[in-house]
Amino acid sequence: MRSRKNAVFLFVIGAMLLSLFAVQIRGTELLPNREIHIQSANLVLTLQNQWTLLDKVEECKQILKASPALEFVETKKVLVRKQISLCILNIETGNVVEKRYWLDNNDINRANTLRSSYQANTGNLPRFMPVDPKEEFQVINNWWNGWNSDWSIEVAGSTSNDIYIVLADKYSVPNSYITHPEDKTGPKYSDIIYAPYSEGVHDPEVVKRGLAYLNEKVDLAFQELRSQGVMSRSFPKELVVDTISPTFIKIILTVEQTDRSALIDKAVTDDERRKVAERVLARYGLNGDKSFRYTVSRAGAVGPAQIMASTGSLIIKRYPTADLFKDINLGRVDMVNAVKMAVLVFDDHLLEVINRVNKSGSRAKQVFNTLTPDQLDEVRGMIYNGGSRKYNISTGGLNTRDRGAQETSGFLQKLRVIRGLKIYN
Repeated sequence: MRSRKNAVFLFVIGAMLLSLFAVQIRGTELLPNREIHIQSANLVLTLQNQWTLLDKVEECKQILKASPALEFVETKKVLVRKQISLCILNIETGNVVEKRYWLDNNDINRANTLRSSYQANTGNLPRFMPVDPKEEFQVINNWWNGWNSDWSIEVAGSTSNDIYIVLADKYSVPNSYITHPEDKTGPKYSDIIYAPYSEGVHDPEVVKRGLAYLNEKVDLAFQELRSQGVMSRSFPKELVVDTISPTFIKIILTVEQTDRSALIDKAVTDDERRKVAERVLARYGLNGDKSFRYTVSRAGAVGPAQIMASTGSLIIKRYPTADLFKDINLGRVDMVNAVKMAVLVFDDHLLEVINRVNKSGSRAKQVFNTLTPDQLDEVRGMIYNGGSRKYNISTGGLNTRDRGAQETSGFLQKLRVIRGLKIYN
């Protein structure tokens, strides 16, 4: 009888170990360093770090939201320096801490100029000066992009600095950057809370959440356009959503926010290229609706689809049944509205090309009518980026003689690479 009880006991213990092992194998959503400690015959099992990176991001955002407002110093109403607050994760313990620093505004302006003019963003970047003179956490500025910068953390005297990740920051911006009233926290400056991209947060679950978010918002935009019966101007008698692919829209939204140099010049393998493209999905996974709410190009394009105010205003007038936001600033940063607007921009711009083709004779019509679906999407891409004159009616490709053709060529390069990765198939 005793031997039978022992056998049953061993069987139960074996099943427990097998179950725990299965959890470890399946639990890719959990951060590493889960350890099993076995003490004598009691088999005391302790799983450490049963939390996800996304859990900690949300915890950090709540901590920053509850912390005091950022301070700033002005001289004669000119900003001299301002505070920034970082929420830092220790990946070994799961502990998160808030650390506050001062930034010199001249340093920020210099770094912003380098970034906006596409110059090398290395060296001479804003220095982080701790509010607490005894602060042990030192911030290393790897790449500057305001609230979406890449920072590393070093602790004085520590040999394990790779265990720290910046998960979120509180960053002060002028109220002119703010479109949503609920984002305004002060009379002149507002504190936005954001989870910046870095290698440390490029986690499969983060990317997966971002992909799900993008799929949901694009699908919802297409559903609204269909239910509203919005007709295409380029292809009369057809619903606009039947003339363009949701997959293409997702690719474009990724292209718009992807660095060409990182994708084309630096990435060598498809895995490396995919990781560059996934940075956009990671930002969606980390920040949801606020991912590109504050993103403004040097030309004034705003939001996830980088739409100009003048373009958005025309689209509102030309597609009244789409019921787009009348407030153009809100409309360009609201995710679903911005996607709807992007779909209609493609349709509207393509009509300009079709009108040019129809006025240019049978040869131009033959070239246009023989374009494959992928080639037609490239036409959409080039005119979205640079206007209808970017289409060469003789070749069906890019008009390399048109002003700004080099930039549009880079845009098309990104489009082809990201399309080839089949992220959204």
